[in-house]
Amino acid sequence: MVKIIQKDQKAVAGFFLDGPILLVVILIITIMIAIISQAYLAHRENLQRKELDKRCLDLKREVQTHPELVIEKENRSENRQFCIEKLEGLDSQEFSENITNDFDLAYQITIEDEREEKEWKFTSEEPKNSDIKSSFEGPILLVEGEENEEVYVGILKVVVW
Repeated sequence: MVKIIQKDQKAVAGFFLDGPILLVVILIITIMIAIISQAYLAHRENLQRKELDKRCLDLKREVQTHPELVIEKENRSENRQFCIEKLEGLDSQEFSENITNDFDLAYQITIEDEREEKEWKFTSEEPKNSDIKSSFEGPILLVEGEENEEVYVGILKVVVW
């Protein structure tokens, strides 16, 4: 028995139809991977920013309560006053050794005296590859000396990387 092979054209286009579908599937998977990776990176950056904000506030609190910078008065535990005499005697290295030795981050702390337009800057080394920064700026009270009752308004700026 000899079978005669018929010539039909039913399966000829099958492979050619699978090619575009395969390309569409690969394109959709690539787009999904790109979107998921972008969302993950944004989430990770948001977590880093929140952690940096927390550490910035911790550093601000440390600066505002450190006995080498402020005058402690019994009846004024809330509004600590920065002593200008104590600020004059500090440089960045002493500041980092005495005040910020528990913080392993790059920072810049600026205290401005609005009255005399003076400013004291205390900085660590600025990181080269950090795009994420956190900052705080708020009013503070300044006095000339520990016995002086004249209070001036100043600004405390804290920036961390």
